Amino acid sequence: MINPALRGYSFNEPFPLLLLENVFSDEQLEVIWKEIEYYCSNDLLLTPEDTGGAYKNGQYIKQNSGLFLHEVWTSARYSACNKYISPILQAFPNADWVKENKYFEEFQYNKVSVLLSHYKNGDNYQPHRDLSLGTCCLWLYKEPKKFTGGNFKFTQYNLEVEGKNNSMVIFPGLMKHEVDTVIMDSDDPMDGRFCLTFFLSWIGNEK
Repeated sequence: MINPALRGYSFNEPFPLLLLENVFSDEQLEVIWKEIEYYCSNDLLLTPEDTGGAYKNGQYIKQNSGLFLHEVWTSARYSACNKYISPILQAFPNADWVKENKYFEEFQYNKVSVLLSHYKNGDNYQPHRDLSLGTCCLWLYKEPKKFTGGNFKFTQYNLEVEGKNNSMVIFPGLMKHEVDTVIMDSDDPMDGRFCLTFFLSWIGNEK
């Protein structure tokens, strides 16, 4: 079920972009946080070398910890993060907030990969591109917010999108983007900046 309070906005300039706010309801967030706490408390989040990602000169250019959820669950339905986002992703291209978007209006995909990332003090992700047709970045953090930085930027346009809690940006994966350095004092594993990234791809020869 899609949260009735969800609000979506479509932009075509300077490039096609979708922005969603109030993605999950309070009840959904409560369950999602329990899932994330399970990953953190059991030390399941991995290093950049284990999760892969963009690299330069033979070195990974991200500094965070993360986990692809399919490595934990044999089926997506067992993950609240997957379960609650699915109706939103399946709304392509008929949702009101997608109409008249030059890129996403007729968007198609048949594979979703989900990466949970955690940014603690000193963590960042340098400018990079994704190999996906579409990338959805959903930001989560415990309130009150206990860090500064971690801002999401589209590098080529010097465009910064405020990473508000429970909001999501959707964009063509090849748009270069970055996350600047998180600054925080807390050592609590549940503090910091969490991001659920949904990589939307098409697998096959025909589309």
